[in-house]
Amino acid sequence: MYKRVMIVMITVFAALWIAPVEAQKIRIGFSISKTGIFAAAAGSQFNTYKMWSEQVNARGGLQFDGKGHPIELIFYDDQSNTTKAVQIYEKLITHDKVDLLLAPWGTALHFAIAGVIERHKFPVIGNTAASVQLRELKAGNIWFTTSAIPDRQSVEIVKILKTQGVKSVSLITNQLQYTQENKKFVVPELKKAGIKLLVNEDYPPNVKDLTALLTKVKNAGADAVLAYTYPGDSILYTKGAREVGLNATTQVVLLGPQYGFFAGIFGAARNG
Repeated sequence: MYKRVMIVMITVFAALWIAPVEAQKIRIGFSISKTGIFAAAAGSQFNTYKMWSEQVNARGGLQFDGKGHPIELIFYDDQSNTTKAVQIYEKLITHDKVDLLLAPWGTALHFAIAGVIERHKFPVIGNTAASVQLRELKAGNIWFTTSAIPDRQSVEIVKILKTQGVKSVSLITNQLQYTQENKKFVVPELKKAGIKLLVNEDYPPNVKDLTALLTKVKNAGADAVLAYTYPGDSILYTKGAREVGLNATTQVVLLGPQYGFFAGIFGAARNG
């Protein structure tokens, strides 16, 4: 009996000894705007994160130390709210103790979490942030991958307007940070280029109707319209411009047309 027990124990220990140790998961955290004013655009970023993690896991996970480590995504809805985003990234670092961080959607939320990231010295790749202010902060732990920084972008937009023979412009701008920065830099570029600014007005981020403002823009009769929108209000602008008969030959809609939801709503008509 004693021999039999010993043989069973040796067999069990041997099996444990030779069994492959499961590779540790890599937990990657982020906040995403599932709700609120950024939700329309943030969906594409969330889908990209999800697709990337699925593709990496299908190939055996992140490869290092001779093993493939499966990715586990840890994410929360920041509700398009800067305070909520700060709380989430603090939680991801101190409570969830994630291994890596991905970015939230949009300049405003990147700017909001910069303090948390710097305090904990925890790097994040800022993939949808475009801000001169962030660049000037020299945040050492946020890296930027976008080239659409407002000061440089404004120079190029005005160059395009000049090549189109534009002599006058109407500018309407969402009051959020990214669009306001673009306005700050494009206005002097327009003046430098000799392009008249006939309308220059802002509207709130949670705007529900742009009819009155677009009627004013139409009546001004500028050659071009710069609609410095966020994705949600880009729909309001595009629908409203048609309804009031705004037919400027050049219309630049800043954020919106590059997202899949916009093409789904307007189709080929989004180009004119």
